[in-house]
Amino acid sequence: MPTPSPSSSDPSVTAPSPPENEGAENEGAATTDAEPLRLSPRSYWLSLILVVGLFFGLHPIWEAIDIAQLDATIWWSYVPIPFIVVGLLVWERRFNGAGWLLDTLSLTFVKFAVTFLAANILWSITGTPDLAGRQAPAPTASHGSGPFAVRPAPAQTRLDPADVGILDGRLVDAEGRPAPGALVWIAAGLEAHAFPPPEEPLVIEIGAEALLPAWSVVQVHQPVQVRNHDAVLHAAQARIGSGRWLFTFPVLAHGDKSFMFSRAHGDVTLACDLPDHTEAAAELFVVGHPFASRTDAAGAFRFDGVPAGPVTLRARFADGTGFTQAVDVLAGRRLAVRIEP
Repeated sequence: MPTPSPSSSDPSVTAPSPPENEGAENEGAATTDAEPLRLSPRSYWLSLILVVGLFFGLHPIWEAIDIAQLDATIWWSYVPIPFIVVGLLVWERRFNGAGWLLDTLSLTFVKFAVTFLAANILWSITGTPDLAGRQAPAPTASHGSGPFAVRPAPAQTRLDPADVGILDGRLVDAEGRPAPGALVWIAAGLEAHAFPPPEEPLVIEIGAEALLPAWSVVQVHQPVQVRNHDAVLHAAQARIGSGRWLFTFPVLAHGDKSFMFSRAHGDVTLACDLPDHTEAAAELFVVGHPFASRTDAAGAFRFDGVPAGPVTLRARFADGTGFTQAVDVLAGRRLAVRIEP
C-alpha cells in the first residue's frame, strides 16, 4: 500500500530546517555583495602613474620654476584624479559612488606622498624655487664652509660719484619726539637703477629658542646662510607679508644651507615649520637696493650714494603705522630730511 506524502496543510508535519551554517554563509555573501567595487590593481597603478607623470611633466621641477608655476602644476595634477577614476571604473563596469570616492581619496593621498618626497629630495640637492623663478643655490657642504653659489645679479648701473647725494634724515612721531627703531626705506624713484648686492652673506642662526638676528635687511641677490646649531633637524620656511609661501627647505643638525632672493618682496618671515618646534621667527625686509635701515636711538638714519632725483621715502613705526614723504636728492649734496606724520 503506498505511503501518503506529507501535506503542507498538515500541522503535524514540519519542514526540514536548513543546515546550521547556511545562514552564516548567506550573511557572508550579503556582506561581500555590499562592499563597494574598487579599481583593479592594474587600473589603480595606471592612474597613479598618470597623475605623478602629470605633476613632473607639466613643468619639470628640476628646472627653474617660480611658485606661481609650481602652484599651477600642483593644482592641475590633482584635478584629473576623480575623472580618471570615474573613467576606469566605468570601463571595468565597476562604477559605484562609494568605490569612486574611496579610490579618489586613496590616489590623492598616495600621489601627494610620492610627489612630496621626490620633490624634497630633488630640491635638497638643487635648491628650492622662489617666487621670482630662480632656483636657490645648492647648500654649502658643511657648517661654515664651502663657497656660496650665488647667481649673477643683473647688470649694475654705473653711477658717477658726482651724480649721487646723501640723505641724512631724522624720524619723529606725531608729538615731535624721536622715533627709534622705525623702518625707513626708499620705496620709489630708483626703478631705473640696479645696485650691486653685498658680497658678505647675511647669516641666520637657528638655536633652541629663536632664529637670530630677529630682524634684518637683506638685498636682492645677497647670499643668505641659515646655520643650524641644534642637534636636531630644522626646516626653514619663508613667507611674504601677505602669508604667501615662498619656499621651505630642511637644515640638517649642525648643518647649513644658503639661498638668496631675486625679488624685492618686502616683509618676509623665516621660521621653522616642523611640528613641536616653537623657535621665534626671524623677520627679513627684502629690498632691491641698499637704502633701507632702522632709525637709531635718536630717530636718525643716513643713506649714502643715492642717485640724484626725486625719490619717495617710506617710514613705518613699530606698531605698523607709517607714512611716505617725497624728497629730491641733489647731486653731490647732503640733504637733511625731517620725516614726521
